[in-house]
Amino acid sequence: MSNYAMDVDVAKVGCLVPKMDDVKKELLVSMNELYARGLKTSCQWSSDLLLSLEVGNNPKPLAKKIEGYKRPKIIRSCLTSVPKNMSVSKPTDLYSIDQLPIAYHEMELYLHARTCYNAKEYQRASFWLKNCYSKIPLFLKMYSDYLAADSNIKNIGSEATPSMFKEYRNFLDYLSQLLESIRQQKKGDGYLTYLLGVVYVKLEQYEAAVNMLVESINEVPLNWHAWMQLGDLIVDRVKLSKLELPNHWMKNFFYCQKYLDLQLNEQMLGMTQYLFNCGFSDSIFLQSRVAVCYHNKRYIEIAVQKFQELIEIEPCRLENMDTYSNLLYVQHQRVELAYLAQRAVKIDKYRVETCCILGNYYSLHGEHQKAMRYFHRALKLNPLYLAAWTLLGQEYMELKNSNDAIQSYSKALEINKYEYRAWYGLGQTYEILGMFKHSLHFFKQAQLLRPFDSRMIIAVGNVYEKLGNVDMAFQSYLKGRAMGDDEKLGLIYLAK
Repeated sequence: MSNYAMDVDVAKVGCLVPKMDDVKKELLVSMNELYARGLKTSCQWSSDLLLSLEVGNNPKPLAKKIEGYKRPKIIRSCLTSVPKNMSVSKPTDLYSIDQLPIAYHEMELYLHARTCYNAKEYQRASFWLKNCYSKIPLFLKMYSDYLAADSNIKNIGSEATPSMFKEYRNFLDYLSQLLESIRQQKKGDGYLTYLLGVVYVKLEQYEAAVNMLVESINEVPLNWHAWMQLGDLIVDRVKLSKLELPNHWMKNFFYCQKYLDLQLNEQMLGMTQYLFNCGFSDSIFLQSRVAVCYHNKRYIEIAVQKFQELIEIEPCRLENMDTYSNLLYVQHQRVELAYLAQRAVKIDKYRVETCCILGNYYSLHGEHQKAMRYFHRALKLNPLYLAAWTLLGQEYMELKNSNDAIQSYSKALEINKYEYRAWYGLGQTYEILGMFKHSLHFFKQAQLLRPFDSRMIIAVGNVYEKLGNVDMAFQSYLKGRAMGDDEKLGLIYLAK
């Protein structure tokens, strides 16, 4: 961890945003294509963006200002110009069937298959499309095949036998070869290339997956599915700085998300402020990322305010509400957390965010077994759910189960090595076990990720003191005091 480049310049990535009218045209055409192919998450994300646009003759309000943020010069200078030859699609009617490039004799089969797909009957959808060769039905067939196999192996879970996994792997190999053949013959498009990238991810061929996803994004830059999948593979700041992406305005939103994931909070606020100024100030996606960013920066009051504003804008939205529950948990706001938990259960009790909120609620009330039950449920729904692994480690610590706590924190770091809470949790665990040299190592990793967080600095000082290095401990306590020391622990240790 000490060898990681913490000061890599990854700000040179922005792209100027065209006029909002042109953005709207692109989004309308893209939503038509995404919906036709069953890429629901991308379609929903695009609709959120479309809803936030400031277009037409309405007077443009002043862009929202982000509290406590001053845009550095690097953000402005690093934004490259929009290429003059960038094509803007012509406006079209949303979801207009007659404008889709589907062969006439395949249309009825496609429409029936899509109804099956929408009902999550993926094998039925694939069956009806077996003799269709237009690009949209072909993608829907292959995507249905992939989803059917993937959901089947997930539903079986721990009961799956080695032969089942082998059969699943063989299917993925077959699908990747088929998609690669279509790509080589130039009979596919950016969406089929995206699917090839997803299959490569499942086959753990990550370098090939990155190449395919970048190629897909170059062809169809408004497919948010591809951006998200690519983001999951880029978990290193150095890799992010070396990533070559198309000069399209969607790149700004991708980097907003990656800055947040990699704890580059100032860069994230800079890019968000730029997008606010461009006309996306009402985007729920951006506003939610700003709220999470304030949570990362420990601006608790502002973060709580931002989450409350999100709830007022869209009361039934659960995305990022797990982070809001963490804030309420830290603030010991039992009534607000109980209200949030009740509302989340009414909306969807089987969402990972709801499970996380309920886990925090029971943990705050000292019912740690119940809390663990909900965190485990969240991990069954999504084994890569980072917050659940970290919070599960905390619950194991409450129950003095150090071994399972270490495993949970370590799993969180496998998913994202920039998860400072997992480093900090490991430091606490080894400190309790009396393994102070190990504890010092993990606290230092947390401090590298959070250099201005007084808790990390004082934790390092406390371990130095236990190791008998009083001078280093004294320096750490003084530095922690200079960084704020909200909990006044540095002052107490200095007094002792």
